[in-house]
Amino acid sequence: MTKKIILSVATASVLFTTSASALTLEERIAKLEKVISTQQETITKLSQTASANLSDDVEELDERLEIIETRSYTDKIQMGVGMRVEMNNYSNTYADGSSYDAKGIWRTKLNINMKSKIADNLKFSGRLSMYKNWGDSTTRNVNNDSMQGRRPDGSQIYAERAYLDWITNPKGDIPFIVTIGRQPSSDGPSYQIKEDTTRKGTYDALAFDGAADGIVFTANLNK
Repeated sequence: MTKKIILSVATASVLFTTSASALTLEERIAKLEKVISTQQETITKLSQTASANLSDDVEELDERLEIIETRSYTDKIQMGVGMRVEMNNYSNTYADGSSYDAKGIWRTKLNINMKSKIADNLKFSGRLSMYKNWGDSTTRNVNNDSMQGRRPDGSQIYAERAYLDWITNPKGDIPFIVTIGRQPSSDGPSYQIKEDTTRKGTYDALAFDGAADGIVFTANLNK
């Protein structure tokens, strides 16, 4: 009888231990599955974040490339605008004793400057000009073509200069420059003192100050 009781207790103990071990294993599996699920969620979030960051990086790179491409074009084609508004008073007495007075004459002068480096030895320069009295849009015929854009003449826009500079021997001892087109023959030396600006022309304004068409050959003797 005593042996049966001991055997029963031993059997119950074994069954209890087996059951407890099985339950612990299930819990471990559940915990492991929970960890795996959490890791999968983390990986998914990291993947989404990486994709979003990659998309932002690609977009930022596209913007930078667009800026670089734009600059590559603007380095070849440059445009600038200059505008001046002035008010003048005129008074003149003629030999016959008559006089002429005009006060408060307002004017606007507009310059559109253009430059383009076509090649290392070839570049284009140009300037469009408008010079008008306020309220005056009447079409006029300027008798002297060289003064178009340099005298008040309605709202017309004139090509004050448009020329090509071609350097025929850029690496030689004496570079030779050929300038073809409407020459930079206005706003030359001494004119910049009146305008309080940099010199914008080649020829002396006291000798010649107006547009001229032609071909000019220049030899650079600096070397």
